[in-house]
Amino acid sequence: MSISSLKVLIVEDNLAFALQLEMLLEKLGYFVCGRVASSVDAFKKIHAENPDLILMDIDIQGNMTGVQVGKKISNLNIPILYITSHGDETTYALAQESNMIGYLVKPVNKISLRSGIELAISKAYSLKAEEQRNTELQVEDHIVTKHSFFFKKRDTIYKVLTRDISFIKSDDNYSRITNVQGEIFTARITLGKLEKILPKGLFMRAHRQYIVQIDKIESIDTESNTIQIGEEGIPLSRSRRKELEGLINLVK
Repeated sequence: MSISSLKVLIVEDNLAFALQLEMLLEKLGYFVCGRVASSVDAFKKIHAENPDLILMDIDIQGNMTGVQVGKKISNLNIPILYITSHGDETTYALAQESNMIGYLVKPVNKISLRSGIELAISKAYSLKAEEQRNTELQVEDHIVTKHSFFFKKRDTIYKVLTRDISFIKSDDNYSRITNVQGEIFTARITLGKLEKILPKGLFMRAHRQYIVQIDKIESIDTESNTIQIGEEGIPLSRSRRKELEGLINLVK
């Protein structure tokens, strides 16, 4: 599946609470890629699964705290939402020194967990946008990066890898995005804004209403100026035909 719910790793040494978190996450539609209790197992699982988000307790088993684990993996840029029984200023300050993107005090329920995750993901990719300037844009319930689309549907945030997008069609102020499996989702963002964000050389504006991924093109009808991607016949502007020929290095 190229459209999938975010992968979440739980690092929590209280088994009953860890199971509660897992159940809540699954109800919200997220994929729990692991549940570990110690710092050693946390490192192993993080590097094996590369989660999109980590729910981390501060007091965990092993020779490192959750905060220390967070500091060690800061180079991976994985958002960490701390969930702890410590609501004091000292613990909060320590957590801020790591790769913290959010902080929830136990107990948590479905509503607080959902809002905590949404805020954490939004904050994480908004911060990255500031670092990467124009490579990322958040539009209402959608976050667009060069590598991924994150969008909200009901209570769940989903991820679409940029490389799995076949083509995008304009629908006024919206864009309808189709992936390699024919799944479609809609984002409130214009085609013009998407054109500025998507990697050049991988995507191109084939027509005023379409952006296509060049690698996904199956054929080009030079008589009718039409691109075929799957079952979709996409119009190719005359002004864009020469550009496309240069990008795909046609052998004549």
